[in-house]
Amino acid sequence: MRVRRLGAGEWERWREFRLAMLKDAPMSFGSTYADAVAFDDDRWRDRTRAMATSDDTVLYVADEDGDWLACAGGYVEDGVPNVFGVWTRPEHRGRGYADACVRTVVEWARATGAPEVRLWATDGNDAARKVYERIGFTPTGTTQPLPHTPATTESEYALPL
Repeated sequence: MRVRRLGAGEWERWREFRLAMLKDAPMSFGSTYADAVAFDDDRWRDRTRAMATSDDTVLYVADEDGDWLACAGGYVEDGVPNVFGVWTRPEHRGRGYADACVRTVVEWARATGAPEVRLWATDGNDAARKVYERIGFTPTGTTQPLPHTPATTESEYALPL
């Protein structure tokens, strides 16, 4: 397994992977399958290109023999790096793929020179929380409603760099 950055020309593959994520774990992400499936090809191309070439947004995939098994992304908001979009294909969970992707995003965040990296985890998503806590993230005490389902909350986590 290797963790690598998404390539600018991989938009169709990213679209397929992202839609699988949203179908499998709809309460784990800030966007919905219905929203994402409605994006046109240009929007997928633009988003993929940004994650492949920008200094402020990245996406890493765990790739094994050409198969994408997991991913994690990062973006900078108000000077603070954030982890987003962590997911592992169900049949590959529990093998460390998410850990490897998140750790790669943490290294990217460290290279920005920021003092910490943050993320949001949906309350009740214990598997994700275990990954984050194993890496060293701790809850900040801040919560917010999940954007598409306000009755569900998510908690902020931070890791000093």
